Amino acid sequence: MKNYRSLIIAGYGTIGGSLVALAPDTIASFRHVWVIDADCDQAARTRENAFEFVAGDVNRPQFLRDMFHRVELPAVFLNAGINIDNLALRQLIATYDMAYIDTAAGLREGCIELFMEKLMPYSYTTVESPRPHLLHFGVNPGMVEIIARKLMREAPDTAYDVMIYEYDDLRVPLNGKYAVGWSPQSLVEETVLCPSFELIDGRPVEAAAGPTRKITVSWQGEEVISRIVGHEEIWNFGQYGPVVNARFAYGLHRDVMHILDGDPRTVLSRLEVPNGNAPLHGADRIAVVVRPHSRGTAHTLFWEVDHHEVWQRCGINAVQYQTGTSVILALELLQHTAYGLLEGAYTASTLPIDDAQWNMLESLMQTLGCSWQDGTHLNLHVREQ
Repeated sequence: MKNYRSLIIAGYGTIGGSLVALAPDTIASFRHVWVIDADCDQAARTRENAFEFVAGDVNRPQFLRDMFHRVELPAVFLNAGINIDNLALRQLIATYDMAYIDTAAGLREGCIELFMEKLMPYSYTTVESPRPHLLHFGVNPGMVEIIARKLMREAPDTAYDVMIYEYDDLRVPLNGKYAVGWSPQSLVEETVLCPSFELIDGRPVEAAAGPTRKITVSWQGEEVISRIVGHEEIWNFGQYGPVVNARFAYGLHRDVMHILDGDPRTVLSRLEVPNGNAPLHGADRIAVVVRPHSRGTAHTLFWEVDHHEVWQRCGINAVQYQTGTSVILALELLQHTAYGLLEGAYTASTLPIDDAQWNMLESLMQTLGCSWQDGTHLNLHVREQ
């Protein structure tokens, strides 16, 4: 079963550029693969994989219209870029025979929006489309929502707390800079400029201004400086009836966490995504903790990827691996299952999943290397600073 002829990858950076290393068979299931990037230096990389490269800005509607006339339809449009007005993009794509995937909320009316309570309603504005739109479908947001739903399904209740934890201690010498696994610009916006956002007693609670609130998370006894970050999945849990409390605690290597206390421009100048030439060290760990209110016992699943191992095997870092694999899961669902024939927009929290589809999803995640394990031993808990 192949639902689409072409794949368009908009943005060939940290995530978009990792897809071929992760799942060449998934990419090869499309007869034509196009890459859009504003950086013409990406042309050589894409053509090594026999992709068609087009230099341009996806925020320019006429550029996209001209390009779409060259694409064999139906197609999947994967928005893997940053600083893109996703709603305007979706409204244009909906006029073509195209499905759509993105990994984060993007801009609001063409501008950076720091507040979740303004950005998310805009991002979820209804767009009528004959093809499915999978919104904010990476690892978090995205994959973590499926894992939370799995844990809730296995422990039926009327109310839950859902906590997402991430700890990435990536480290590699960078001549005065500090390593991060994904876009430094987006990281600074998320942790320094934006306010904390969480779900408390069934209500969305957003701070008046950034930066995000610092906390300490205990990971199996290791004290990790972290921040309560506003994330799309926390908003989505708030729209998902049984979830009463939810938040995302994000921690990086202690040196990076200390740098985040500085001026945003200075912080940005000191962060860099390693180019893959030097060995990587550390691991990225993501945990989903669900506590049913009437049972009291929390259930934890976590996914840990070693930076050095995946760098040796795939030439990418663990964040690229986890996010890219989650995007591949979305591509697989659109290309090879009945999900690709749906109409309308879905998040990982609203995607319809019956018993047979649960079995298919869990099998596919294992095949792709999404190795979620029991995390009870992590004994995750938070200390407010």
